Amino acid sequence: MLPVHFSQIGRRLMVGFVTRVQHHILYTIERMTSCIAAPCFITATEYRQRMQSLAVAATENELVFEQTNRFGDSVAEIARLVRNYVSQAGAEETRFGMCGHYLWVRILGHQDMDLLFRMQND
Repeated sequence: MLPVHFSQIGRRLMVGFVTRVQHHILYTIERMTSCIAAPCFITATEYRQRMQSLAVAATENELVFEQTNRFGDSVAEIARLVRNYVSQAGAEETRFGMCGHYLWVRILGHQDMDLLFRMQND
């Protein structure tokens, strides 16, 4: 899945799926972003093309921790990292949600930030 289109009017985010819609992830996206997440289908080719362009467009306010086992898979260590980023960002609000194998933490404050922690290995 991946974001396909965002409309500021109505705060609607189209999320493209290749095989099946994952409604629990749409719910998480809605809760984390305060947007309406609407599913659509895309081809596998379009998915690969868009993923390549999204990888180039990553921003400085997104951090992905792929190897949580380097932190000892410790929930306490993840909490410590989140607390540090919350403090740095001057957070006014923090949201948490599971998105596939990732814990998604959205920090809203002077400097908004998204943290993704891989919770399971495939």
